[in-house]
This record gives sequence, C-alpha cells and structure tokens, in this order.
Amino acid sequence: MSQYTFGLNPFVVVPLPGTYNDVPQVPVIVPSPARFGALPFVWHIDVLLCVLFGIFVLSTIPRAVARYTAHGEFFAGFYLRRGKASGSGVVAMARTIPAAGHAAPKTPVPEQAMMMHDGATEDDEGTMRLDAADAGLAEPAVMPTSSTTASHAALLNYAVIDNYTGSSKAVNPPAHVPSYLALTHPVLSYVANYPVAAGLPFKHFAVLLIYFGILLYVGVRGTSPFTDPRRPVDVAISQLPFVLAFTQKNNVLAVLSGLGYEKLNYLHRFVGRIVVLGVNLHTSYYLYRWSLDGTIYAQSRTSFVVWGIIGTAAVDVLFLSSTAYVRSRAYGLFLVSHMILSGLFLVAMYIHEPVTLPYFVTAFVLYGFDHILRALRTRVVTVQLTAAPLLNGGSTIVSAPTIISGWRAGQHIRMRIVPARGPRWLALSWAWLAARWRSRPYTVSTRPGSSHGLELIVKKEGRSTQALFTRAAKACPGVDSDPEKQCTGSCVQATMILEGPYSGPGHALPQAFSGALLLAGGSGITYALALLESLSEAHAEGRSTCRVVDLVWATPDIASCVALLPRFRELLEPRPSPHGSFMVRIAVHYTRVSPGAMKALNPAELPAGLVLHAGRPYVRTVLADACRATAAAHPGVRARGLVVSTCGPAQISEQAHAAVGSVSWEHWRQVGGIEVVSETFGM
Repeated sequence: MSQYTFGLNPFVVVPLPGTYNDVPQVPVIVPSPARFGALPFVWHIDVLLCVLFGIFVLSTIPRAVARYTAHGEFFAGFYLRRGKASGSGVVAMARTIPAAGHAAPKTPVPEQAMMMHDGATEDDEGTMRLDAADAGLAEPAVMPTSSTTASHAALLNYAVIDNYTGSSKAVNPPAHVPSYLALTHPVLSYVANYPVAAGLPFKHFAVLLIYFGILLYVGVRGTSPFTDPRRPVDVAISQLPFVLAFTQKNNVLAVLSGLGYEKLNYLHRFVGRIVVLGVNLHTSYYLYRWSLDGTIYAQSRTSFVVWGIIGTAAVDVLFLSSTAYVRSRAYGLFLVSHMILSGLFLVAMYIHEPVTLPYFVTAFVLYGFDHILRALRTRVVTVQLTAAPLLNGGSTIVSAPTIISGWRAGQHIRMRIVPARGPRWLALSWAWLAARWRSRPYTVSTRPGSSHGLELIVKKEGRSTQALFTRAAKACPGVDSDPEKQCTGSCVQATMILEGPYSGPGHALPQAFSGALLLAGGSGITYALALLESLSEAHAEGRSTCRVVDLVWATPDIASCVALLPRFRELLEPRPSPHGSFMVRIAVHYTRVSPGAMKALNPAELPAGLVLHAGRPYVRTVLADACRATAAAHPGVRARGLVVSTCGPAQISEQAHAAVGSVSWEHWRQVGGIEVVSETFGM
C-alpha cells in the first residue's frame, strides 16, 4: 500500500484488481485517517494574516480611545434602548441681551463666513464664478445663479444658563484625533481614494495586492500549481474562515477597527474568488489527469471524488450567482443561493477531506456567533407609518417613539415588517426568521434622544417598500390620485422587527472637528439629517467644537424639499450654546420642478439659512466655501479639521474625494486637514 500527500492530509492509494462490468479496475484514491497539520506552512500564513489585521487594529487605538472617552459614546452604537424621550429643558438662550452676570461672547464669526459664495463675482452670462485663489482650485469653479432662491442665516452669540441654578454650563468638547491621511497632504488623500475600479479606491486596491502577494507566495513556494494540485486547495481551504468573517454583521475586525461591516465586503469578494480559483485548479488537475489515463469513470464512482465534484460545482454556481449582474437584478436569488450553496460546499468539503474539520467547525462557529449577536440586537416594536408622497418620489416615514437611544448619528437599522394577516405568533415567527437573511438597511434620520424617537425614511423602490407605502397611505385617502397631497399627522400603526444599529462614522467624531460638510444624494438625506441634528444638540450642550455645518442635498425633484421643510425649519432654529456662534446652512439642489412645488416654497417664507439651487452641486465650490467658513470661524485659533460626510450614490463619494484632492495646501492647513466619511448605496 503506497501513500502520498493530497490536499491537507496524506491519502492512501488502494489497488482494486479485477474487472467490474467489463471495466478494468484501477487504483482509487480514498482519504487516510491522517490528522490535521500535515501542512503547517498554510496555518502559519493564516497566523500572519491575523497579525497584520491586528496591527491595523492597533493603529486605530488612538481614535478609538478618543471616541469611547467622549461623552455618551462608550455604550452608543451597539444596542437599541427603549424609554421615553424627554426634552432637555435646562438651558435658556440669551441673544442680544445677556443674562445678569453673564456677558455674551465677543468673538462673533466674521461676516464673510455667513455668505454662501463669498468672493464670487457675476459675469455677463449670469454665471457665478468663485475666485480660484480663494477656493484653492487650479481653475475657476462655475455655479449657475439662475432660478436660485437664497436666504442667509444670521450669526448669533449665545450664553447657556441653567434655569434652576442660574450658572453657565461648562464646555466639554471631545478630544480630536485626526486620521492619518488628514495629517498628510491633499494629494496623498486624493491618490489613496482614487477609484481604480467601480467601488474600489486605490487604498483598497493596495490592500488586495498585499493580500494576493501573500497567498501567491504560499501557493508557489517550493511547488507549481500546474504540476502539484495540492497547494491551491490548501490555500483555498485556509481562507474559508476569513471569507465568512468578512461578511458577518458582527465580525471582530469591524468592531475593533470601527469600520462598518459593509466596508469589508471588498475583502469578502476578493478572498471568495481566491477560494473559487484554488478549488477549481485542484479539481481541474485531477479531472484532466484521469481523462488522460482513462480512469475518470472508475474514480468518479467513489464517494470521496463525488463529494469533491459536488463541492466544486457548488462553489462555481455560488460564484456565478454572486456577480454584480445577478445582485442588481435578482437580489433574492443571490441571497438564497449564497446561503444554500455555501452550506453545501462546507459539508462537501468535510466529507471529501475530513481533516478540514477545524475549518468546517470554525466557519459554523463564526456563522452561529454572528446570528446570536444579531438576535440580541433585534427589537420587536410598534411603529407609526406616515406616507410622504412628495419625498423622493414617494416615501414612508417609520417612527418608533419607544426607541430613544442606543444608536449613533449616521448608523443604519435593518428593518423587517411583520405581516398584518394571519395569527400574530405565526407572522412574528416568520418575520423573525426572514429578518435573519432578508432585511433591508435604512439609515436613522434622527439623533439619539430625539423627541421623535427612532425615525426612518423608506423610499418606495421595490415590492416590499411599495407595499409599506400603500399600507401607510391607507390613513391618507386620495394620495394615489393626488401625489402632491400632504399626509401630515395621518399614520398607521404596524409591528416591525428592527435589528442594529450598524456601521456609521466609526471612530470618527464629527463633533470633534471644527467644521462639517454634509453631502447627500436622494434618500441619503436621512444620514445628513441625523448628523446635523446630532451636531446641533452637541453644540448646544457644549460637547462640540464644530462651529460651521453645511448641508448640501441633491434631489431630482424640488417637491422633496416641501416634505422636509418643517424639519429644515427646526434644524435652522437658533440653539443655546456655550460657544460664541454656530452656523448652519442648508443648500438644496434640484433638477426637476413638480407643479405646485414652488408655491409651497415661497422665498419670503423660507427659513433663514435655506438655499435652493437649480442644477447639480459643484462639490469643489461647496468644499472651498466650507473651508473658508471654517477658517473664518476660528480666527487666531488652530482649527481641528473639516469632516466631509457623504451618503448617496458612489459618484457623490468619488466627487468628494476628488474635491478634497484639489484643495490647496494653504487651505488644508488653515482648516487642520480634511477627512472624508462616506456611506455609499450599493449591493
């Protein structure tokens, strides 16, 4: 009996003399009882990868310490908490007449910081041109001024006074630890975020190159994948725990580094393709060799080989069903095939090579642990559904007033509605199970502690969201025949399963910067609304150093602004603050005007600080203006940086990174560096 190494373990060649059905019998391959550890080299590489990930986590510790030591941040962002919202009611606002014994601050922001386009001149074509030197751009930026309605917010000085004791509140801003790119040059920031491919910036591409180089070294060291089929499958199997870990909602790397789980999805796809490649190289080699030897029929009759072929077929179909084409057109098929075929591949792998048991167990432990944590982060709540037919072409406002805290501004919730028909226990059980695999993410549009509780804005763009809108519209008769009808105050109660919160700004603290530019596209306004509301509240309580906040929203139809006008009024109201000033400016860019929309947006009735623009925003111009306003708001004081937070299609994030790369070194230093935090739509 001879023995040779095959895969991760030695396999025994068993000769079977004679014939069977007139087919000459040949030696077949069966797995030997050898234990795991025949190739420790692959295991050592796994340890090396874990060490590299650990080094990355260590590099984020300074920002993690700053985040978790900030007020209210230690337990935020993990579990939704129930309760009753309560107003602060402890501060009083003194505007032009300070309270007795408390003088108003005497360092107002210069008038230049109030203007939306300071330093601009109007040419003969009615086009506003921003001075290139002031903007820090290589060439002038152009912004049309036609069909533009503008009103600018006045800067007010505030004093915060306790209603009960009469004493002023102490300022307690968080520590600011800039990102490594913000400490360098804008050109380096541009290069690091340059899109090599769709959704793949250069910094991620560099990570993939390093990862691939390590695996390539393991795959070819001392052997060749064309003559030895063992090493490719060794590498493939060793990467299975990483493939599963990178896609989990509660993976260790994401939690420790502050990255959202979706930010690691590019690693999941890349390593998954490495697994597919390794498995196919292994299987193709043996099928080719057995075809040349004329023994493929005899070999295919052994259960060992059959399960190997089943595993290969499963991983190949899984790869084909995971392409961007399938995900964008049949996301349900993608999810179902992913779950079934992944499980089939793991089972086939274990039967084919029992020595892979450690990887088999690790995969299921990671999967089970993730779903246990997801169950702990799930809440069953009664929500109020309100139809908003004008918002983003039709949206449903989902309000959960009993959920008041536990999330951070910018985080999203995975939502699943409980069917109204059938026994409640059956509907709830089905929705609970379905939510484990088929729930949709929606960004929370309110800050923690808001009087509105947790609120989501769900755009109708699929069957489930269309059904949700139809259900909410039952409380607003006539909305189908009159899309411009407002449904304020009309709501329907429903039971929902909310899971989360997830993702968000990570270790970045927007309230620790000196200025913030919020860029939103379409339904991404929910992300910007929550951040703006959170920054305003933090400033009022003395927990923020952010003095300037610009919100720029690009929406296809100006009618969306009508639906959010009450919210904008609330956000633009002056708030008490221990700081000298706080400026909020909101710019809405639209490309289409619905009949009757402009009547509701009477320029004379717009709140101060709200600006309407016809056409798409010029991100470079907007960023340059935010840089000037931030620098002007800190005369004689070193600014702590400008955070650019984006949410919407990938183009918005790419434009933001390109605009950051175009900022001059002088403006970069004046604001203390620029950091981009992005949330991108995608599957």
